[in-house]
Amino acid sequence: MIRWLPALALAACAATTPARVAPTPTPAAPAVIAAPAPPPAVTVDRVAVVGASVSAGFTSTRVAAAITAAGGAVVADAADLWMFQDPDGNGAAQVAAAAAATPSVVVAIDFLFWFAYQPGDAAGRMASLERGLALLDRIVAPLAVGDLADMRGADPRMLGPAAVPAPDELVALNARVRAWAAARPRTIVLPLAAWTAPLLADGEVELAPGERVPAATLLFLDHLHPNPLGLWYLLTRVDAALEAELAVAPGALVFARP
Repeated sequence: MIRWLPALALAACAATTPARVAPTPTPAAPAVIAAPAPPPAVTVDRVAVVGASVSAGFTSTRVAAAITAAGGAVVADAADLWMFQDPDGNGAAQVAAAAAATPSVVVAIDFLFWFAYQPGDAAGRMASLERGLALLDRIVAPLAVGDLADMRGADPRMLGPAAVPAPDELVALNARVRAWAAARPRTIVLPLAAWTAPLLADGEVELAPGERVPAATLLFLDHLHPNPLGLWYLLTRVDAALEAELAVAPGALVFARP
């Protein structure tokens, strides 16, 4: 009986001693993910301009000259009045000249116009637009490209009715321009369709706070091109888009009102 006592004592100790609990691991601090750095601001010290008759100054100042006068520095003015005769060949030459100048930004207000405004069917015009976008795709610099304004009210001697896309077709063409631009870095769409919409409704535009004028008064006699005041209005909108969407410094361009 006595020999069992040590064993009984050990059993009693085991029954009353709590089990050892493993320590709870300290949770690791969450990894700190740095926010991506914003893209560098775009400057206007090496601007290239491509486009058709509006950019080439058919009824007003050349866009490149206006940008220079506003405080920018133009390294390539490739816009061509005769682009309507051969959008593909002329456009390719313009893009090559712009790209060779290593610009800080390319302004292409009306570059796509004649790729869409041409005789044919909707499929043919869409295919032509794709060729125009493919040319612009060769540009690696920041790009501001205009979409397609609805110019149904233009003088038919300047813009034949057979070359004008139907309204629903124009919507599809502009959707394609926006989708293409959205897939490219530092590419913005200048919404010419929205800016010129008041022309179709005999509406007004606001030139300055509290100053409204009929939109038609900003057009040349052919109802296709802007007059000097219309170009100023257009370029102030372009400038605002560059500041808002490409971080061009406010006041880098100041366009003088005619």
